[in-house]
Amino acid sequence: MFFKQLATKEASLSYLFGCGSLGKAVAVDVVAGDEDWFVEQAKAQGVTITHVIETHVHADHYSGGKVLAGRIGAKYCLHECAEVQFDFSPLKDGDVIEAGNVHVKVLHTPGHTMDSISLAVSDIRRSEAPWFLLTGDTLFVGSIGRPDLAGKEKEMAGLLS
Repeated sequence: MFFKQLATKEASLSYLFGCGSLGKAVAVDVVAGDEDWFVEQAKAQGVTITHVIETHVHADHYSGGKVLAGRIGAKYCLHECAEVQFDFSPLKDGDVIEAGNVHVKVLHTPGHTMDSISLAVSDIRRSEAPWFLLTGDTLFVGSIGRPDLAGKEKEMAGLLS
């Protein structure tokens, strides 16, 4: 398994990870303008990006996920309750995406936004147990994502528990 993290200009994090031996990868939370980085990193690793996933619909930056997915022919994925005006591949709680020996389990984690998901990532050559968890803006070291963005702070904060 390989794992690449990109700290973006917008103070967010994007990720590319996957299975080099079977040539499959997943891109997560791609920021607009960073699409070339993902293409270059995938080429350097000798992999094809099969899925581009947003952990939620972002309000603090423009996503490059849909553009990247269209450019490379990958599935563009959001949680099934995402309220957007374009087509995407819906994800639901418990779905598992296989990228070679890397398995990504989708966990619906509303609270920051209703469509927030976290991704439990396993390298099945090591273990079925998750190796790491990507939480989008739901959980931070020592903090949680803002629950007030939808104007329903108490309702959304209650979902974080």
